[in-house]
Amino acid sequence: MREYGVTIDPSSLSSEQMLIEDGDFAENAIFTGGSVFGADLSGAKLDFTKLTSSNLFGANLSHARLAQADLSNAILGPVDLSGGTVEGTNLKNAFLYGANLSHAYLSGADFTGAYAIVCTGCP
Repeated sequence: MREYGVTIDPSSLSSEQMLIEDGDFAENAIFTGGSVFGADLSGAKLDFTKLTSSNLFGANLSHARLAQADLSNAILGPVDLSGGTVEGTNLKNAFLYGANLSHAYLSGADFTGAYAIVCTGCP
């Protein structure tokens, strides 16, 4: 799935449609500068996905895999990443307002310059 600078209304598109194209999950997808409001992406496999400068306001990413993903300059708030894998993820300059990272695997995640306000489980 390749999306560029789009806004997805979750009421018109199921999480399965957003994540699967030709039977594949969205690993390595590029979704830069887009917005996903209130989407339920719990358990999604988004390893190596590029989500730079994206707005994931209110997204449920609990138990999602975002290993080696690029979320630099992304707006993540409020967003639920509890129990997820954020291993080696680039979160440089990300805005984490009301983010829930409790029980998330954060090994090697780069939070350089990230803004964490009212953030549960943030380093």
